[in-house]
Amino acid sequence: MQHPIQRLLYVPETSTLYTCTGPHIHSFNARIGESLAKWTAPAAVRQVKKKKGGKNNGNGGNVAGKKRKSGDEGVEGEEEVKDTGEEEGEEEEDVEGEGSDNNNSSRIISARAGKYIVTVTNEDKAVRVLDGDGLAELSSRIMPKRPCALALTDSDTTILVADKFGDVYSLPLLLSPEAAPAVPPATTPKDSGSKRHRTEIIHDLPFAHKLLLGHVSMLTDLLSVTTTTREGQKRKYIITADRDEHIRVSRYPQSWVIEGFCLGHTAFVSKVLVPGWAPQEVISGGGDVWLGRWRWADGKCLQRIEVARVLEEIVGRKVAVGKEGGDSGSSREGTEGQEGGYKVKEEVCKPAVVGIWEVPERKAIIVAFERIPALILFATQYQALTHHTTIPLPGNPLDLTVDPTSSSFWVSLAPSSTTATSDFPLLQHITLAANNEWENTTKGDKTARAVSEEISKVRYVGDVKILNEGLLYTTGSLRKGFGKDKE
Repeated sequence: MQHPIQRLLYVPETSTLYTCTGPHIHSFNARIGESLAKWTAPAAVRQVKKKKGGKNNGNGGNVAGKKRKSGDEGVEGEEEVKDTGEEEGEEEEDVEGEGSDNNNSSRIISARAGKYIVTVTNEDKAVRVLDGDGLAELSSRIMPKRPCALALTDSDTTILVADKFGDVYSLPLLLSPEAAPAVPPATTPKDSGSKRHRTEIIHDLPFAHKLLLGHVSMLTDLLSVTTTTREGQKRKYIITADRDEHIRVSRYPQSWVIEGFCLGHTAFVSKVLVPGWAPQEVISGGGDVWLGRWRWADGKCLQRIEVARVLEEIVGRKVAVGKEGGDSGSSREGTEGQEGGYKVKEEVCKPAVVGIWEVPERKAIIVAFERIPALILFATQYQALTHHTTIPLPGNPLDLTVDPTSSSFWVSLAPSSTTATSDFPLLQHITLAANNEWENTTKGDKTARAVSEEISKVRYVGDVKILNEGLLYTTGSLRKGFGKDKE
């Protein structure tokens, strides 16, 4: 089958469209539809347990993972430790090439007007910086935990990296060859009576880095925001979202100072966006049936944007409401009803926001939900966001990138069923027409044709379930209790 495009990025300054397809990144000239360059992630090196003797777990494999409390004094949180059942006499062996096809690019952003591209490869947990023109790799830094979000600050000289363990690091965009790795000094021993702060935890990483802040929950998204005070001073903040319904606002670089929270979500928060036309606000979405519009400086909820009715019109079935794990009258399969004296299951849709993007010139946002073949557009009206239109799609949206100069965007798709044909449209181009309606202009877009021709050469021959659950559809699994009924 054709490998879907899991990530998209358009850089208006250079008119370049970047696509991430598995471990491959392609670049295209969006003006003439010309393929420019290609980069492929190197094969990941995996550590495989090799038993020289001793007992195994009795099943010929490793036992389930478990969690333990961090041993650092004064540090809250848990760290996941896999109990492999190994005893003395076991050793680790590096195996190169195993799973190299799964070293996929999961995040991609541009720095300095497209001069550099920053991406994350999943299998080796690496943050990589590429040259924006030829996609030559300039640096690779292996993180202790898998990164899940990227942002830039300090005039695009610093990368902010959030990981699934709940930590946010800052890294210099470019490595200085003459500079020694910035490894913090050893912390004070425990018997000195002092306590270690969260940002004093040491990871012996061989490159300059700083641990800025930590959550005790899995991080899902990250933003860097700069505001101007009444006195004309610039102030910087980091906005983070996590699986435990929190949106936190922290100072930067004094990240130990928490300015406040935007609280009110009852399910995970997967995406946050600060609109360009309203930098004092943040739009949030996740596992709830509504989007939040907040004034992030004081955590006030300005608007709850309901999406249940809109989604029900698209999917043709009930959308779940209520708190996660609460008595909302719904389950992952459905709700029980009465028909002919027998109990039947009514299929229920539980939404999961996979992306929120802005169309700056129109003061509008675009929202995509996991496994729902449509895009929902909200326009600003009387300082509030209202549902403007719904754009049906021939497949499920994976990612989207906006061309702010022409009020158009590209959206990458995955087939909504396993019976997709070989010519399934992997990329769609949508444009705002003169009649103020959004039209599908894929057939006349040179870039969409060039991308489809090039990307169709990338084939996926593995298990489709692994592709879907491991790369394409991962947002819904953030829901607490996900999969319990299957166990």
